[in-house]
Amino acid sequence: MRWLVIPAVAATLLAAAPPTDASQPGRSDQAGVDRALTPAEVAEWRIDRAVDHYGRGEFETADRLLDAVVETPDVSDAVRALALFNRGAARLQLERYSEAILDFDEAETLAFPRPAQLHLARGIAWENLRILDRAAKNYVDALSADPTDPAVRAKVQSFFYKP
Repeated sequence: MRWLVIPAVAATLLAAAPPTDASQPGRSDQAGVDRALTPAEVAEWRIDRAVDHYGRGEFETADRLLDAVVETPDVSDAVRALALFNRGAARLQLERYSEAILDFDEAETLAFPRPAQLHLARGIAWENLRILDRAAKNYVDALSADPTDPAVRAKVQSFFYKP
């Protein structure tokens, strides 16, 4: 599974080929995937496809794919947290900042494993809403979570130390 790279957040993305329907060799359409895989596997496949769409600037498509993952009842908290973080990142790009914050908040309650990136992304959303005290708190929390992350350090510096 992969997570999205949002502005000011660096990550290594893993390449993944789409799964195929075992009953129909060579088929990889959505209907075939849904029948051949468990709900958790379909969720992971959708996350990977969403990351691909995000990378091509197709944020609405990424958002829709991630909606489907978040609404899937039989996925683990870890998968749901990843989908929520990624959907929040897509919503940042779509300038739907309040919705992005809600996604980041929910991902945090599910123990998203990259707290520095989560706080950084949420801080960016708050900053774009011009609620600077909450942006500042999230940037400080991001720095506390990972003081060595270059993206976090750069954002904190640009936010707090304007010429």
